Amino acid sequence: MQINPQIQINPGIIEYDAKRHKKISNFMDAVRNARFLSENEKKNWSVLAYILTNEQIDQVVRLVINEDLKRLKTKEALEKIKPIEK
Repeated sequence: MQINPQIQINPGIIEYDAKRHKKISNFMDAVRNARFLSENEKKNWSVLAYILTNEQIDQVVRLVINEDLKRLKTKEALEKIKPIEK
């Protein structure tokens, strides 16, 4: 494979097969379901999917899911210690 300037700028363009399509789809689902991102941030993260390599997409999906789970656990912990209003 010959490396051209377009590939150097956008590593995601090297190949766009079914595997990459599935990875981008998973990425989009993770970003769409992330409760800690605003709508503008979700849009920016969605654009990011097309310029990342497959390995980077996997890392970002794990990052988004882990952050969402961490915030959910924190919210649940805060709910447990929340005073009961009478």
